[in-house]
Amino acid sequence: MPLGDFKMTIRNFPVAQSLYIKYCKEHNTQALNEIYIQEDDFCAQAQTFILESLDEKKRHMKDSLLTAASEAYKKGRKELYVSMCDETLKLLRFQRDFEEKQPNAKNKFIGKSVHDTCKLLLEMNEAKLAEKFRNDYKIPDKRYWWLKINHLAQSKDWIELEKFSKLKKSPIGYTPFIDVCLQNDNRQEALKCLEEAADIAFQQRDIQGLLYVQSKCSSQFPQTQLSEKINAMIMQLESRK
Repeated sequence: MPLGDFKMTIRNFPVAQSLYIKYCKEHNTQALNEIYIQEDDFCAQAQTFILESLDEKKRHMKDSLLTAASEAYKKGRKELYVSMCDETLKLLRFQRDFEEKQPNAKNKFIGKSVHDTCKLLLEMNEAKLAEKFRNDYKIPDKRYWWLKINHLAQSKDWIELEKFSKLKKSPIGYTPFIDVCLQNDNRQEALKCLEEAADIAFQQRDIQGLLYVQSKCSSQFPQTQLSEKINAMIMQLESRK
């Protein structure tokens, strides 16, 4: 029986067709795709292309497979999945271009998530490119600030960390700056951050924030006068109520 006739006949036997599809998934993706095309099952076609794109042996075909998946989802009117495929393709092309331009980036970027790609850019001191990347890929401010301050602290770049803390109002507050300084054994910088955090909390009339900073002060810097200064700030705010 010709293969085309076989495929048409087996449609009348659901159990047999299911077993044939299972066999094709394991041994013959081309035949599997032909079945999905025959059935107008666009989502299943797309899923097959995506699974193929994850196969390291087909790494050189990744672009074309993701493009095919996007086209299949378009036919199936799955706009969200179309967008996801297109974003993945955009990320892949960025990673490949960067690896080609930077010899020391070879085999480090392709396959990484948006988060990990941005982290790697920071680790390679590509600060301007990381900033552009986070805007292009809409990385939330909070996540980006965490990435940036952790990178600067781990790199012991305390001058840049201080500059970054003063760029604009921090979307994650100022206690993370204190924490990364302490985690990386810079008590002097942590104390400066505590003082700044106390001043900002006072300006914002945030008594709970002052109490939090004071608790950090008491546990990490019991010998400083900052705790007493915070007490005075709290009393002043309470007297205005």
